[in-house]
Amino acid sequence: METSFFGNFEHRNQITEGKHPNSQFYQSFLRLAKTVWLVHRLAFAFSPTASIFQVRRGTRFSSACMESVVLGMELDENHLPAKVGFSVMPGFRVNAVVIKSQVYLEASEASMDLAV
Repeated sequence: METSFFGNFEHRNQITEGKHPNSQFYQSFLRLAKTVWLVHRLAFAFSPTASIFQVRRGTRFSSACMESVVLGMELDENHLPAKVGFSVMPGFRVNAVVIKSQVYLEASEASMDLAV
């Protein structure tokens, strides 16, 4: 996989030597890893600890615990809550506080037929 990304093993060799590659990919990976580590530390700092939840595909949208990344799609053409296509970011519960999960909502089959 490494050769398909970079064409060589330069990153691996630099890391093996204890160096840090100066590439955008590596720097982005480090920022992501640090952010995940900090969120993990923060979650366990609460008493009781924070819990994480993931919204499954096909779940009806609920504004109580979800936030759509595409505004205006919360209701389908029948004015019913739209369904989740996939989860972009998980949600968290800290005591009685809910940090909403970000979801991408899928268009219903009927609205897709109207677009054609």
